[in-house]
Amino acid sequence: MRKLRYRETMSKPLKMPLAYRQRKLEELKDCGFTFLISGMIGGLVALPFYLRFGVSVFPGVAHGAFAGAIIGLVSRTGFVMVHRRIGTHPFWAFSFIGLTIGGGTSTIAYLLGLRGVLPFILLILLAEAVGLTVTFVKYRYSRILNQKLQVLQRQIQSENGSPQIK
Repeated sequence: MRKLRYRETMSKPLKMPLAYRQRKLEELKDCGFTFLISGMIGGLVALPFYLRFGVSVFPGVAHGAFAGAIIGLVSRTGFVMVHRRIGTHPFWAFSFIGLTIGGGTSTIAYLLGLRGVLPFILLILLAEAVGLTVTFVKYRYSRILNQKLQVLQRQIQSENGSPQIK
């Protein structure tokens, strides 16, 4: 019996369908977009607080941007998971976003040395307002785009005589 070489023992890589790869690439692009937007929001939310307290601005804004990016990715992932599980109404998904932004912002602010009740409340309210607004706008855009795509799909199917999707 012949001894197999290492390369011969390895299984061939699985080939993913093109549609699956394209969908995963779109999800990766969306995560990158969320990372960048959330980082900008985090930096903009942190900027007035570092200007007010007179400490060095650049490291503070960089910390805020990094924290915002991480909070944004966690929020996006949670939003998608909660919305897919419940699916009927986005209330729980937006509630998760609010809890994630509030909890993440307060934790990071405390770790970076922000003390006092009023600055905490102002920082959290600002982060919540901007984060939830951006999330709502992106959600609305996605819903409108999906509705337009469904209408287009129905038109194409009716022209071809295919059974319609409900």
